[in-house]
Amino acid sequence: SFSRHFLTLTSPDRSMQPQSDGPPPSNPILDAYESFRNDTPWVTRNVMLSQVGTWFVSFFFDPTYPLANIPYFTIYRFEVYRILLSPFICTRFLTLVFIYFSFVDNGRRLEQGHGSCMFAFLLVMLGVAVNFIFLILTIALSILTSSAGVLHWQAYGIWMLLFGILEIECVKAPSGSKRSLFGFATIPTEYYPLVIFGLFSILGGFQLSYLLSIGVGYLYGKGHLDRYLPNPSTLKRFEDTNLSSNLVRQKGWIVAQESLGSTAWSADSLSNSGDNHSLSLTANQATATATVAGAASSASAGEAFPSGPGRTLGSASKRTNAAVDAREARLKALEGKKKDSRDADAAMAV
Repeated sequence: SFSRHFLTLTSPDRSMQPQSDGPPPSNPILDAYESFRNDTPWVTRNVMLSQVGTWFVSFFFDPTYPLANIPYFTIYRFEVYRILLSPFICTRFLTLVFIYFSFVDNGRRLEQGHGSCMFAFLLVMLGVAVNFIFLILTIALSILTSSAGVLHWQAYGIWMLLFGILEIECVKAPSGSKRSLFGFATIPTEYYPLVIFGLFSILGGFQLSYLLSIGVGYLYGKGHLDRYLPNPSTLKRFEDTNLSSNLVRQKGWIVAQESLGSTAWSADSLSNSGDNHSLSLTANQATATATVAGAASSASAGEAFPSGPGRTLGSASKRTNAAVDAREARLKALEGKKKDSRDADAAMAV
């Protein structure tokens, strides 16, 4: 028929189309996500995904209204879930970009250094402490000023946590060190978070929660909040019982016994050139396993390292000398036995 003849003429000739036996071209977006998923620990990865998710949701409705810490709703409506969820909100694309470059690298090192469980506890503690102090201050200001508008102030966003983490790093920095401010000036490290807070206040307005985050980070860095931190035995018991069937088996979860400690910062500081900007989780966990293998048994029992003639890992030790002496004594004993056996054989031959 005419229609069949027309379709035959207009359809492309499959024999003339180039055919390739190789694999189809990869999706660059999927490849970027897979690389991010492989190189980023579990807690840091999911915090960043929460920022992307709430930013996408903001196209349809404002997530700050149901999730932000607003004293009127948190206290008088008893919506206490806002205290936990308010730090994980992002509504602006520019903020999302800054969060990626500011949080992912620091979060990766902190999680590799302390373990996923401890890092998650640190984030929750920072968020809850900042929100709790924020509620107390806003209620006090509302009573003193007789203004109900203060109860509608909002506290939300990942910067509630980032300012605290930044302050912790600056408090732990060596005395007298300095940091570069976007390449324009160098300022003392101890004042760096306050300078960044001042710039944020000039560009986006004063945020009480950011200033409170700096204060909580300072207290944590000075060790005033150590009493509220779980000890390693508690973390291990928690991971062995409640999380063994789900979170511990997740890709990128770093258990407490496999954390790198301070080596997470020293190893990362060595990768300053090229595109080796992040640490591989597989290499980190293998290194951590070898590093803490000798201490894992005592950590699992909840005991501290014993005091005595021994020294820290990686340094000279009297026990090493004792082991060498014992080995030499065994070798001499074996040589003596061989000599005695040779003398006995010679006597029998005679």
